[in-house]
Amino acid sequence: MIVIEKEELLHIIKEYVTQVHKQVPISLKLCLDWNKFRYSSVEDVWYFDPKNQWEFVVNYTLFNLYDMPVIKYISFNQIKSMIAKEYPDMEDIEFSVTVKNDDKLRLTTSKEKVLELIDIKTMIHHNDQSELNKDDIKELIDLTLVLGDREWFDELVNNHKEMLN
Repeated sequence: MIVIEKEELLHIIKEYVTQVHKQVPISLKLCLDWNKFRYSSVEDVWYFDPKNQWEFVVNYTLFNLYDMPVIKYISFNQIKSMIAKEYPDMEDIEFSVTVKNDDKLRLTTSKEKVLELIDIKTMIHHNDQSELNKDDIKELIDLTLVLGDREWFDELVNNHKEMLN
């Protein structure tokens, strides 16, 4: 499973909007309706359940042909299709939209500030059970050494040892 945090998700959206409209958006921000958040006393967080996949999540502003700003909206379904282009081998996408119920939230006085506190995680499920041969694993081990990823290195070395036995 791949997890995309809020900043990376907004970056993917910005790149997509720029590619489609041939211009960088003036602004790009969350536009969730706070009234649709529910409180979980167990986790002490507010969460948004994206049951309605056509619910608008993000808005962005562009200039039209007459140099007038125009606001456009993006839904969860549209975000899913953007992510599908970035990760073509994905099987499913889940969104987790939460706000911690802490002092920052309690002291917030405006809708814009609340939207800044929202945390969106995107979980991309994919088939990671692909079979690798010995040469593939050796190449990946070399890559982990370059990247300095010790955890992945250990996992690949263990897989390589199992293949040799």
